[in-house]
Amino acid sequence: MSDLRYLIGSISPFSIMGAAAFLRQKGLSPDSSGVFHFEHSTPVIAQCEQWLTQVLGLHYLGELGAIEPAAKRVAGRFPFLPAFKSRWRRWGGERLHLNPDAIEHLILPYRPVLADALLCNLFPNAQIHFVADGLSMGFSQTLTLPLYWRLTGIRNPFDGRTQQAIWTLARLGNAMSTLGKPQVVGEEHFNEVITTVCDHEQFRQWVNKNIPAVGDGHFSFLLLQILDSKLVDLKDEAMVWAGIICEELLSHEDTILVKPHPRDYEDKLAQIQFLIPPDEHTRVRFLPLDAIGALPVEIFGKVLPIRSLVGLCSTALLTGDQSGEMQVRAYRSSLLPDSLNEIIDRCAVAGGFPVKSL
Repeated sequence: MSDLRYLIGSISPFSIMGAAAFLRQKGLSPDSSGVFHFEHSTPVIAQCEQWLTQVLGLHYLGELGAIEPAAKRVAGRFPFLPAFKSRWRRWGGERLHLNPDAIEHLILPYRPVLADALLCNLFPNAQIHFVADGLSMGFSQTLTLPLYWRLTGIRNPFDGRTQQAIWTLARLGNAMSTLGKPQVVGEEHFNEVITTVCDHEQFRQWVNKNIPAVGDGHFSFLLLQILDSKLVDLKDEAMVWAGIICEELLSHEDTILVKPHPRDYEDKLAQIQFLIPPDEHTRVRFLPLDAIGALPVEIFGKVLPIRSLVGLCSTALLTGDQSGEMQVRAYRSSLLPDSLNEIIDRCAVAGGFPVKSL
């Protein structure tokens, strides 16, 4: 892929969609663009990203790997030696099979962390564009490099002195207010990306196979998340999700589609299903944990009669609410730690949707 000129760093399929919308707005050719995943993805995420990049006309380059350990190995005991920067660029070029000096635009999620600062130094001639597209981005806007890395003389794109271009998706609205006044990726470009995916024959076949017909009815779309096992054990987590499902069944008449997180695992899903009353199983459908099932909910909202988005706290709840096309409900629970319930409350305030307590 030595002819690539634009490079997209991905942490999720949603970040690829945001970057693809940015490319369209800037008039940059997808055929000259490559996508890499930052560190280590799951097989499902890797398959989803590979499928998505193909559909959008991009090139999938695989995983870059853990940045900080690799940079330390390259730097060795003497990081101040001038040769570090050239050796570091050579490492990146070999990992991604491209010429780092040829990259003109680098499009990344906005995450002011050391690993991303090191990554930016792999591509010395690239103009950096940050596309902030998630709840965890932008809360800390600067980064001070540790002395070890300052000795290398590498540039720090998050030092607060150099103004980098920061973009955000229009539908995230006020949720990105911590970034000041970022430039906006137009909704029409994001919708073009969604339409491209929805029109793909393989996607339509998957929907016809896996989504039950509801006639004139609607769906409630429950978005599962990965919770920290140090804070919530699997049994309690399964009870929280099953509690949300049961509350939705009692309060609303819609069929519930449960969308696993791309990093979810079968044992967790089985425990949730076991806790659902047997006589309600016909009203609850779990989407497959596969490449297309891992696509962002924004895509499914384009082709399915989804009336409500339901979950704990996620960017998807905010984007669904900002679109104005769906009701959004968040849940908190006594089985969750106070710290997570506080995050749920903050997410709901940012999105302007209600929180129900279990």
